[in-house]
Amino acid sequence: MRKYLIPLCALGIITSMMSSADDAQAKKRGSRGSAAASYEIEFRSRPTNWVGHSYVVARKRNGAGRTTMRKVAGFWPDPTIPRIMVPFGSRGVVEARGDGNHTTTKMFRVRVYRSTFERVVSKMNHIARRRPTYNPFDQNCNTFVAVVARTAGVKAPRDYFQFPDSYVAQMQTMNASKTSARTRRSAQR
Repeated sequence: MRKYLIPLCALGIITSMMSSADDAQAKKRGSRGSAAASYEIEFRSRPTNWVGHSYVVARKRNGAGRTTMRKVAGFWPDPTIPRIMVPFGSRGVVEARGDGNHTTTKMFRVRVYRSTFERVVSKMNHIARRRPTYNPFDQNCNTFVAVVARTAGVKAPRDYFQFPDSYVAQMQTMNASKTSARTRRSAQR
């Protein structure tokens, strides 16, 4: 009987330790058995018939990694305005207009807290309601991306008159240390 007592005690201790680890993981995931939601803001560029286009994707993912909310928006000249008028300033619109359907040429992603995510989505909606003037030289899609980026606490170049690919790449370079620090912090949690 004694020869079985030590292995049984060891088995009980190991089982208890495994149960404690499972309980700790369940607490991290929350009461519904899934990890906490994550929030991301992506700054992207894509090709167009002209010079390209930059836009923003705000995404909320559930604990299983599935997207539960997605807002895509870019700043464009109003399509009802004749193209000849665009260089002189025309009414702008904030909408997706096919942004999710094209190949992304550059992308820069940051993870943010829920409060920052909500501020970013609110800012995107505010700009869409305001319908600012679009001007290709100083009030264009890069300007919109910069306003959203700064709302998220991300650095953005002040030179808006450049190709969208270059603009997004420059943003990524300006925020390289910040992004890697956020990635390290989220990996430690």
